[in-house]
Amino acid sequence: MAAELQAIGYDAPYHGSQIVPVILGNYTLALSAYKRFMDKGVYVNPVGPPAVPESDAGFRTSYIATHRWDDLEKAVEVFRIITRISRQKTRTTRKRSVLEERIAQMIQETPGVRKKVQDSSRFVEDLGFDS
Repeated sequence: MAAELQAIGYDAPYHGSQIVPVILGNYTLALSAYKRFMDKGVYVNPVGPPAVPESDAGFRTSYIATHRWDDLEKAVEVFRIITRISRQKTRTTRKRSVLEERIAQMIQETPGVRKKVQDSSRFVEDLGFDS
């Protein structure tokens, strides 16, 4: 399983036991993905601070003799699906960040727009929509 997970792109070192860690480096990401795995019927054990440093946060996966090949193949497929979803979200977030930076730059560079944005922000706050 470690080799399959590594082939997909996961940091999944094999240490000669039935437990294969999947290191994500972010405990919040591990908890978020944990729910997705459970929804797909694949159990992973999220692990993070204080049990491990944040840089080693991720999952502990374990495999036993009673797992069928179908179970293992399903787990690998769910890891593939989660990877695709994560990559899509990363691209979307990156695009949004670039767009937000460009908008902020345009606001700073365009005469009069900065004041209008500030006035609009105050108006939204006054209406109570800022929370």
